[in-house]
Amino acid sequence: MPLSDCQSTHGLVILALLSLFTFVGISDKENQWFWVSLRLIGCGCAIGAVYGYSKEEQDPQNPHNTDAPDLLEIANEIKQGYEWQQEQLHRQYQQELERLQARLQSLEISTFDQLEAERERLALDYDQWVKERDRLSQEQVLLEQHYNQIQQDLEAREQALLEREESLEQSFQAQLEAERDRLLAQEAELEERERLMLQGFEQEWAEREAFYAQIADAALQESHSLKQPDYPLGHSHEELLACEAIRCLYEHGIVVKSPIVQGLPTGRFELRFKILPVLADGKIASPVRSLGEAFKRIERELIKPLRMAVR
Repeated sequence: MPLSDCQSTHGLVILALLSLFTFVGISDKENQWFWVSLRLIGCGCAIGAVYGYSKEEQDPQNPHNTDAPDLLEIANEIKQGYEWQQEQLHRQYQQELERLQARLQSLEISTFDQLEAERERLALDYDQWVKERDRLSQEQVLLEQHYNQIQQDLEAREQALLEREESLEQSFQAQLEAERDRLLAQEAELEERERLMLQGFEQEWAEREAFYAQIADAALQESHSLKQPDYPLGHSHEELLACEAIRCLYEHGIVVKSPIVQGLPTGRFELRFKILPVLADGKIASPVRSLGEAFKRIERELIKPLRMAVR
């Protein structure tokens, strides 16, 4: 059901009256914008109600015109409430402005005091810095003078050391040359003496080697000519065959000593012996000087001749 103009105007009056309760939020600083919005809405409702009532008064067909004085009183009350609200807001803003001005003034005073203190501190620091700079400048001048003096002393010492080093080097070179000449002469003399000693020693050694070789060759040839191979003493079939094998070995330069014959199954036998080392004497083409050489020759050359000699 749609509302009439009178009911709408009464509703605006009620909203305007309700907006008076927004002054309870004056101390709420965090949501101040919310309360101010509600007050502005209340003011708009009051203005709309005044406009509605004035329109109803001008309408001659409105049955409620008889109550116009009452409505005017209500409108005046609303206007007074609005003016009171505006006064409260102005007073509140004035208080807030005064508080902010006092705070700003105290902040300016404290900031000015801090700036003055900082300026004084900077002035003191500047004075100390100037004094320190002057002191460092004096120290730098003294250090430069001291450094120049030390540099001059070092250059003089270095020059003296260079001259002494050159003198010592010349003296050392002269001594070195003299010592080297002496050592070269002594080395040449020693080399000559060594050469003569080696020549005499080599000659003597060659004579000794030739003499000992002649003695050894004569002894071995005599031993080869005097020493004959040993044969088994028995006359068994195996021992007779062993004698044939010993003769075959003697013909090939192997002189058998201390032979031992041992019979084996199937008509075979084993011959163990030592040898006499010999040199060439014209009778044997290639004599054997050791047991190892004899073993190698038997393995390499004498297997077939032995099988032919001992069937």
